Amino acid sequence: MDEGIALMQELRAKGVRAEVDRTGDKIKGKIKNAETAKVHTMLILGKKELESDKVAVRIHGKGDQGARPRTEVIEGLMSSIDTRSL
Repeated sequence: MDEGIALMQELRAKGVRAEVDRTGDKIKGKIKNAETAKVHTMLILGKKELESDKVAVRIHGKGDQGARPRTEVIEGLMSSIDTRSL
């Protein structure tokens, strides 16, 4: 199964609205489109992230937050949602 789909399903199971950008754009284009659409939090799974088993995080207006382990990203996201601190 595609890692992006698996991550989306995991987030949806936790009640998080999540989508996967399946367009043919390159990652830079997908990030630009998401920024234009004002997507608050982007989780990026590029080749580099998949090789290191991490997820890159970008927050609208704050930019790149770095790559972190998948479980850490999900826990942080859930905590931020619970406290509305993003």
